[in-house]
Amino acid sequence: MRSDGERLDPKIQDFARWRDTIAHKARERNIPMENLRRFDQAHAPAYKLKDLKMMERGHAPESVRNRVERVNEREIFRPSRPEGVQSAAESTLHLVQVVFWHSPTPSIGWLPSSLRASARAHS
Repeated sequence: MRSDGERLDPKIQDFARWRDTIAHKARERNIPMENLRRFDQAHAPAYKLKDLKMMERGHAPESVRNRVERVNEREIFRPSRPEGVQSAAESTLHLVQVVFWHSPTPSIGWLPSSLRASARAHS
């Protein structure tokens, strides 16, 4: 509820602003925190309740069993769609920038050659 008694109706932009604010306030208090969307965290896609029910009954196809297993083991998700691959590349580049910024002796030797030029350009 808002202070005027109205219900909150948050939009995606509101959540992004809230994440920015919380991360900023945490950094002011020397708590290392970044504004990170759940999509950018590389979690495997979630499973549904119906997937669990199928598993319990022993009728789950292999794809469902694999999905549940990947989530339970916190496996890193590797996107296959172009927009997911692009987002993953951008997140990796952001990580490189953070490592460069905080490292006393930055090294990009561990990066794939396709990202090294971008890392140098953004450092």
